[in-house]
Amino acid sequence: LADMMFLEVDAVTLNNLINRGMLTSVDAVLEHSNGTAAGFLAPEGEFAAIRNAGTFGGNLGNGSAKADSVLIEFVLDAKLRLVSLAGDGILLPRGAVDYTYQKIGGRNALAISRVSFAGVFAAEDGRITRLSVAFGAVADTVLRYKDLEAMLLGKTLDEASAQKEDFLRAYDERLQLTEGRVSAEYRKTVCLNLLRDFLASRGI
Repeated sequence: LADMMFLEVDAVTLNNLINRGMLTSVDAVLEHSNGTAAGFLAPEGEFAAIRNAGTFGGNLGNGSAKADSVLIEFVLDAKLRLVSLAGDGILLPRGAVDYTYQKIGGRNALAISRVSFAGVFAAEDGRITRLSVAFGAVADTVLRYKDLEAMLLGKTLDEASAQKEDFLRAYDERLQLTEGRVSAEYRKTVCLNLLRDFLASRGI
């Protein structure tokens, strides 16, 4: 097991990525993330004991779309490398990102998500250069639609704002959610509200 609990931080050979084994704890990554993953991986209400014991391999291994770190890995374009028991793991970007992570559950901590949302945003010279959006705990897999994200890439904030309703409508049509502890209709409403709020918080 020790061979699966390694963590490397090397800005040169790993291209400024964090490479961690499948049994590395969440807290171990937080210590080396330069703040990148802190808000994602330690959301308000999560107990430190859970972060210390929880592992990324465990989140991946159960194959659940409710797994918190899996949603984050989707939206960060993380890379999964499985080579051998003694080598390679999951690569996470280490540089600073503008992100939102929200988890909706029955209580603030120790709760299985009913809806979870992660978004990453970047703009340069007044134009959107990155827009990544993912939804968890609402279907059999994490939902991310890169073709819909592309609708706003390269746009100015004013241009994106003018296209916002079309963007939201496209997500409304694409999101096919499963029934769970709450209805699919409720989940879709929450997903779209979270997406709308995310865009508004970035000036769109």
